[in-house]
Amino acid sequence: MAYQRIRTLGRGHFGVVELERDLSLDRLCAVKYIRADALSGGVDDHKEAKAMLLAKNEHVVDVFAADVVNGQSVIRMEYLPDGSVESRFSGAAVPVQTAIQIVEDACRGVQHLHTQGLLHRDIKPANLLFDAFGRVKVSDFGLSGMANDPETLPNMGYLKLLPPEAWTSDSFIDTVAGDIYALGGTAYRLLNGDEMMHSSIPADGNIGQATQMGTFPNRKLWQPYVHLRLRKAIISAMHVDPRKRPGTATLLRNTLEKARPVVSWAERAGGVPHRWIGRGPNQTHWDAAIEGINTEFSFTVRRGKNELALREVRGDRIKTSNIQDALKHAGRVLQRIAQDGV
Repeated sequence: MAYQRIRTLGRGHFGVVELERDLSLDRLCAVKYIRADALSGGVDDHKEAKAMLLAKNEHVVDVFAADVVNGQSVIRMEYLPDGSVESRFSGAAVPVQTAIQIVEDACRGVQHLHTQGLLHRDIKPANLLFDAFGRVKVSDFGLSGMANDPETLPNMGYLKLLPPEAWTSDSFIDTVAGDIYALGGTAYRLLNGDEMMHSSIPADGNIGQATQMGTFPNRKLWQPYVHLRLRKAIISAMHVDPRKRPGTATLLRNTLEKARPVVSWAERAGGVPHRWIGRGPNQTHWDAAIEGINTEFSFTVRRGKNELALREVRGDRIKTSNIQDALKHAGRVLQRIAQDGV
């Protein structure tokens, strides 16, 4: 077969991904060229491709072929031009309903892997890709392996989403519970944004110790509009005791589904702090903000059928001399609206 290289899509620890056209079938494909030094001695050159084939599912990136080109292992897979969750949101906090839907789709893909005896071991926003229908597909199986065969599990992992038990294990994530933790950590990261997640990294940089203590990520630090039921669902997935996490990705997905908001809040674009927008049933628009300087602050909420016809919800207005009091009140109101829609 003949392939035409078009451009580089990305680079990572295991190699480079190129966009190529399959000239025989006239289709685009993403092609991963795996560095020889990234493969452990004795490891099957096509291990990652075989894992992808075993994991075939509507929420897993399709693999087309595996090959060796000039002594280098190559995986050809479907090209998803809409990119990854990470590239789309660039570390910003994701609207609540969108974040939940992303993780629910990821749970569907991961659950299928687990039923095949596979562990993904590298769930994170960069490895979740959007297809043309807006569904999320799990990608990058470079760290995957069989749950019942420790020798297939590379001694590596994405440190910020490693579960507590991985920091004392030679094989890092080696159970289903490890993938569940990474799904919960991904949900936390999407809902709160990278800046908030990074703010809970300890001053000494010891993420491992903080993870084992349950202080990274900081379970007490959230965007003010993330309602309590959703917080509890995510905290349970990140429990320091793997036995107390949801036992399957399906159970986690079901818990998230039950915690879906009636009104989905997000930070208003533009970089102005303490301003939020919400979307509710029947395309209802919500707008909330804290305004003021020095010792005079006011919080207001408005709603309406479109952004040009918003009316204030007077019962939720507050004036205070302290920004922290305004933020606490805003959190209570935003979470109530998220859960109840009023």
